[in-house]
Amino acid sequence: MPAVAKTLEQLIVLEPQILYEQGVSLRMGDGVPQDYLQAIRLLGLAALQGQVHAQYVLGLMSMRGEGCDKNPVQALMWFYLASGRNETRAIIQSDQLAARLNANEIREAQRRMQLFPNAHTFFRLARTDKDAQAMTNLGVMLLAGQGVAQDAAQAVEWFSLAALQQHAQAQCHLATAYARGHGIKKNLREALRLYQLAAAQMNPDAQYHWAELIEHGQGQAADMAKASKLYEAAAEQGQVSAQCRLGFLYLTANRRDTASLAKAHHFFIMAAQQGDAEAQFQLGLLFAQGLGVSQDFEHAAHWYLQAANQRHPKAQFNLGFLCAHGQGVEQDYTQAYAWYRLSILYGNAAAQANLDFIAKKMSEAAIEKALWIADHFFFNHANSWP
Repeated sequence: MPAVAKTLEQLIVLEPQILYEQGVSLRMGDGVPQDYLQAIRLLGLAALQGQVHAQYVLGLMSMRGEGCDKNPVQALMWFYLASGRNETRAIIQSDQLAARLNANEIREAQRRMQLFPNAHTFFRLARTDKDAQAMTNLGVMLLAGQGVAQDAAQAVEWFSLAALQQHAQAQCHLATAYARGHGIKKNLREALRLYQLAAAQMNPDAQYHWAELIEHGQGQAADMAKASKLYEAAAEQGQVSAQCRLGFLYLTANRRDTASLAKAHHFFIMAAQQGDAEAQFQLGLLFAQGLGVSQDFEHAAHWYLQAANQRHPKAQFNLGFLCAHGQGVEQDYTQAYAWYRLSILYGNAAAQANLDFIAKKMSEAAIEKALWIADHFFFNHANSWP
């Protein structure tokens, strides 16, 4: 039986050299119909086991867009991995490709390369010990293309194997694949079934996603009361998206009801303290407008800054406004201009009018400084304000 016809369980026991050779045949159409996707599948399994030539070929396929979108960062990751095993062709390719990429792209390729040992370990545990958590972790890496070749279909296969062991996290990931038609044909009924199985094991992500489907009447009749209970169960376990969703639900329920606003504040702060940018922005709005809390521009500026540092364009705009008017912070046109510019760079075109207005109050030197601050943040992908 050719490797392409085998199941994942049958493939993972094959020697990596066999996987590599059949993967190359599929890529080249040598004696078999050309099939880039199946080639990536086989080569990816070989590469996970350290097959250096498979890593090199995957680099070529990523660079050229064979069976996938062109991805020079992913290609460089594979070339770096193969170079570490003295693959001469990969060394040459990595040098040439790195010369065409910027520093951030090279760092990202190096970061992904550093994740490969984790994928290798997960693969070994999944193959030899049938470890459901390792299968699930490897599936997640395959979905994101982190340390491995991105392969949604293979990720679904790993999730399926782990779900057979009643692994809640795997059931949840598999349900999401069915709900979105990612790596497998869309099937809302199966998604609901799997979310329910995982939620019965108190998996907070499953509770949240099941609630989403129920709220919007996908796969079954809409039931807001049931959805809210599931959101709250997930939120109390620390599920950030559920916390944020509840914040919005209570905020929009009745903006004049203090009890609803207090609950909105409660859930937003739960999510904000876990670093959720949207929740941080919403907290800024609550404090700026005095909704459910005393109006406090210092607290508003604090939460806007947390979100703005995570590239939230509306938070950057609002923080720029506070800087321009000296509300909660010292009035500073340079800082205001920089935040307005960042808001524009991150997609908020509405900030242009504010930027143009404030520019009239500034010297050329102050504008130049503001531009440097904003561009340094943007082009270096800074995680905090300089």
